[in-house]
Amino acid sequence: MVDENQWRSFGLEPFPGIDDLRAQGLKVLEEAAELSEACKRLDDMPIYEMREMVLDEFADVLQAMTNLAACCNVSEHELQAAAVRCHHRNVERGRYETVPEQ
Repeated sequence: MVDENQWRSFGLEPFPGIDDLRAQGLKVLEEAAELSEACKRLDDMPIYEMREMVLDEFADVLQAMTNLAACCNVSEHELQAAAVRCHHRNVERGRYETVPEQ
């Protein structure tokens, strides 16, 4: 199991006893669906309510992902390296707007 202390930089740590990979994978989907639904309701709410609600849903997704990563024995360092690789792929695919040179 991944050392729980290494997740503290995110302000999150995995729940104890996380060992059901399938359940943790489904939990990420559930929380992402809740975030998606919250975003659909944005136009119907005052801005101060919507921002907090959406941020809470983001945090729930991050917690579920933290639990899944721990269940898969993935370290924070490995995820950071994967994020860098993802960024490089996105740059190569032109997914970021470029600022014209002056």
